Amino acid sequence: MNRGEKYRAEARRRPLRPVLATLLCALVFLPLYGRAGDASSGRLADRIFDPKRYNYFNDYLLIAFDIEPAHHSNIVSGELLEIRSDRRVTRSLLMEWDASRGGTEVFFHSDRKFRRYAFAHMRLDSALRMEIAFDFRQDMVTLTSGPDTVRIREMKLSRDEAYSFALLPGLSAVSGDMGPELKVKNLSVLSDAPGRSKRVFFWYLFIIGADIVIFLFILLYYRRRKRSGEAEQDLLRASSIHTVELPRASAVYLFGGLKIYDRNGEDVSKRLSPMLRELLSILVVFSGQGGVPSSTLKDLLWFDMSPDNARNNRAVNFRKLRMVLSMAGNMEIVKTEGGNWKLEPGEVFVDYLYYKDILSSPAPLSREDVEKIISLARNGNILPETDYVWLDATKGEVSDQIIDRLLLFAESDAIRNNAGAYFVIAEAISKLERLNEDALKFRCKAYALSGRHQSAKNSYDRFCVEYKTVYGQDFPIPFTEVVK
Repeated sequence: MNRGEKYRAEARRRPLRPVLATLLCALVFLPLYGRAGDASSGRLADRIFDPKRYNYFNDYLLIAFDIEPAHHSNIVSGELLEIRSDRRVTRSLLMEWDASRGGTEVFFHSDRKFRRYAFAHMRLDSALRMEIAFDFRQDMVTLTSGPDTVRIREMKLSRDEAYSFALLPGLSAVSGDMGPELKVKNLSVLSDAPGRSKRVFFWYLFIIGADIVIFLFILLYYRRRKRSGEAEQDLLRASSIHTVELPRASAVYLFGGLKIYDRNGEDVSKRLSPMLRELLSILVVFSGQGGVPSSTLKDLLWFDMSPDNARNNRAVNFRKLRMVLSMAGNMEIVKTEGGNWKLEPGEVFVDYLYYKDILSSPAPLSREDVEKIISLARNGNILPETDYVWLDATKGEVSDQIIDRLLLFAESDAIRNNAGAYFVIAEAISKLERLNEDALKFRCKAYALSGRHQSAKNSYDRFCVEYKTVYGQDFPIPFTEVVK
């Protein structure tokens, strides 16, 4: 058998390997599937709070503990509980208490969305008991503290996922003036024996059959995806436009979501409470407009406080924010001669200010500036995870300005009939506006110019399906008009 025949024979055997590996794993690990967990509260707590171990739960999990302030503070904020799944999805419960307001607010954070809940009687200036009950069957978490009870539904918890938990995860990483602000005592954990059902034989048959079916679907999907991906890669390689590599150390990002990277490239934005996240967002956005007045900060963040209380809260939150920003570099919060507050980035890269600097150039943009704008836009719009009312107009302005500049460049002689450049611009526009008709036109034109007419039609059909789902009506422009 010559080398070519050997290679073809090996290729024919290769698709069977994932199936054989799946069957072997099922035979080895499924006997462990029905083993019940340890009922001991102490050992159970060690298991679920072990960051390297993920646990399955049948119905419920109860975490109860006492929390008390480590030192006197009028404002306490931070991450109460972090929930990590074996599918690399992280959910967080954050809390914030302000003595001047009385009650405590709890925030559920997942999928770049925040939900807010209020504990009217919960105060963090003294010790209190708290219980967090997970109902995996009904996908619900109940938080109880004294007379206050809050139920958080649709957290996307499942008995088919394994979880690991971290209680007050910031305590081990925070030092100095930032904390720790809270201490945990008398921790107890109860559960209905974490583990799986003991019907092992049924699960043998079900999982083996499901694995084979899933494998066949995945094989077909990836074959199609590979052909599509190869077409996209060919277009990207043929593009006369190349993206710019943006820094991932000593940087603050708003495009695609708020991120703060320290000097080592680690994201430290989790150290910010919801209040500090909004405060930083205001300072970054308004710094591109000359700064934000103290009166505007009060109206946006502390509208229900007296001027003195608002001033004190501003000072406390500025101090906390400066400590986090110092991890990124020598960034300062300063007051201008006109009395406005703004950020002085120093050596720190701030993507929104980078964007404002590029857009200050007269239209049309140069090729170099277009490449910089595309590098920002491919992350999505600024702060997509937020619903700040004061930011709505700015989001629309950012999207419109970038799309207008990119379309102006796409229609210029600089990239005429360059399929790759059309594709790159279409992808960037779609990140800002998913159902943008111009992006569809340039994407289909890119496929058509490169001879991939079926890819152009597939892209058009997917757009039409999504358009009808969103708007409830058919897309009015026919395919022949789009590819003209």
